[in-house]
Amino acid sequence: PAFATDALVYHLAVPKAYLEAGAIINLPNNIFSFYPQHIEMLYLLALALGTDHLAQLTGLGIVFLLLIALYQYYRQSGSATYAILVPALFLSTPTFFAVTYSAYADLQAAAYTFMAFYSWENWRSRKQAGWFYMMTLFVGAALATKLSAIIALPIAFIGVFMRDKMSPKEFLRHFLILMLGALLLILPWWGRNYFFTGNPFAPF
Repeated sequence: PAFATDALVYHLAVPKAYLEAGAIINLPNNIFSFYPQHIEMLYLLALALGTDHLAQLTGLGIVFLLLIALYQYYRQSGSATYAILVPALFLSTPTFFAVTYSAYADLQAAAYTFMAFYSWENWRSRKQAGWFYMMTLFVGAALATKLSAIIALPIAFIGVFMRDKMSPKEFLRHFLILMLGALLLILPWWGRNYFFTGNPFAPF
């Protein structure tokens, strides 16, 4: 069963309240409910289909996507022989075991952030626009999962600036797409906050 403090106070408590009410409701006594709820909506779906266990397995599944992405990235850019060592080293850290099955959002935000970087690498090397849109999506998902992941947005802007052979007009277009696309996943939560409190950036 779920036992981690943040899961019981926030990550599972808020989706459970929404599920019981049958709607997204105002929870003024829980300031964490005003944070973006991307990963919590996945937990809500898991709770609707099963129990706390399924919600925790959902978070674990996203973390294993990170391990697969680490393996694929190193296999693509390094040695295929030793590619398995990269996720294995990450898997072996105490922090991984402390939070990976706890229905938290930290490793999930890390997964989205790394996959944004991986998409940028492929966009830069393969010159395929689809990877840019994937990067935009993953940056938005990271931001909507954990507010501290906002650092991924300016880093992504730097990544766009570093792209070779881009005219000022192309750069501006990519800049706007990245900004609007990344914010698309967090705007509904800011809208909810404004509806309930009059402040889109509540509880800040």
